[in-house]
Amino acid sequence: MIIFALVVTTVLGFGCRGAGVDLGPVFPGLMWVSIYFVGLFGLGRSFSAEKSQDTLAGLRLVPADASFIFLAKLAANLIFLGLVEVVAVPLMFVMLGVPFRAPLGPFAAVVVLGTVGFCSVGTLLAALAAHTRAGEMLLPLLVFPIIVPAVIGAVQATSALLGGAGAGGWTRWVGLLAAYDVLFVVVPWLVFEYIIEP
Repeated sequence: MIIFALVVTTVLGFGCRGAGVDLGPVFPGLMWVSIYFVGLFGLGRSFSAEKSQDTLAGLRLVPADASFIFLAKLAANLIFLGLVEVVAVPLMFVMLGVPFRAPLGPFAAVVVLGTVGFCSVGTLLAALAAHTRAGEMLLPLLVFPIIVPAVIGAVQATSALLGGAGAGGWTRWVGLLAAYDVLFVVVPWLVFEYIIEP
């Protein structure tokens, strides 16, 4: 995933900077499209072992609620995508020549909130797509319509922070992201047991 993120960042860097225009206004969109694109690549592999080696049956034998499988997969996806973001996001600022003017704390909070919602939805739908023969091709078609509110909230909040907007410019979008995250962590946690039933 990190190598894929570096390739995407390098392509965007050389391709967009060659246009000779200010990339500040479009940077939030480029950043989040890159994060979600790379994240989807990783989410598609979340249940690959369970599908190819049928290890999900073994996991179901563990004397614990099936929702813990979801939480463990979600935690793993968050760790992997978080490591990618630590490398790729600063590199994108450098490669695209965009100065970092946002306060670090709120910016990190937006990145975390945007990542949690995406990974939660992606983990649930990756488990659903694993039951199909064309799972990895089907996953983007399932994920992207559902994460539209998270994309809008993350891009708008990032744009407001990088543009130096006041607290009212980005807090409402953070509220949208937080509500989205709560909804799409709780609902998958509740329904995951039915998703993984054979």
